[in-house]
Amino acid sequence: MHIPDKLTYYRVGSGSSSYGKFSNYSEFLENEHKIACGDNRNLEDLRKMLQLVNNCDSCKAPVEVEILNKETYLYLLRGYFNCTYEAKIPSYLSLVVKCIRYLIKKEISLSEFMFRLALISLPLAPGKRRGAEFYLKRKFKRLSEKE
Repeated sequence: MHIPDKLTYYRVGSGSSSYGKFSNYSEFLENEHKIACGDNRNLEDLRKMLQLVNNCDSCKAPVEVEILNKETYLYLLRGYFNCTYEAKIPSYLSLVVKCIRYLIKKEISLSEFMFRLALISLPLAPGKRRGAEFYLKRKFKRLSEKE
C-alpha cells in the first residue's frame, strides 16, 4: 500500500523524452510498464493534492482533469501490466459519468471527451488484455514514427 509521508508530486523529464529511447517493441513495453506503475503512485498523490486545493475552484479543475487522465490510462492498462502497488480505479460507468460531468462543466473539450470515451470503451469488445494490446501497439507505432 502506498502511503506517502508527504505530498510528492513532481514531474520527471519533459514530454516524450520521459519515454526514453527504445529500439523495439519489448523495450517500449518495459518502459510503458514503468510509466504505468509510476502513474499508480502519481494518481494517489494527485488525489491528495485535490484534497488540499478543494476550496479553490480554479485550482481544482486542472487537478481533476489530470486525475481523469491517469484513471483513464490505468483503467485501460490494468489488465495488462502487474504493478506492486495499484491505485483504486473507478468502474467503467463511474468513468463515463465523470467524463460527462467534466464535459458539461467545460473542463474538457468535446474531442477530449470522445477520445476518453473511446479509450475506456476499448476493452469492452475484445476484452481488457486485447484492448490494451491494441492501444499499446498504436502508441508504439505513433512514437516510433516520430523518430
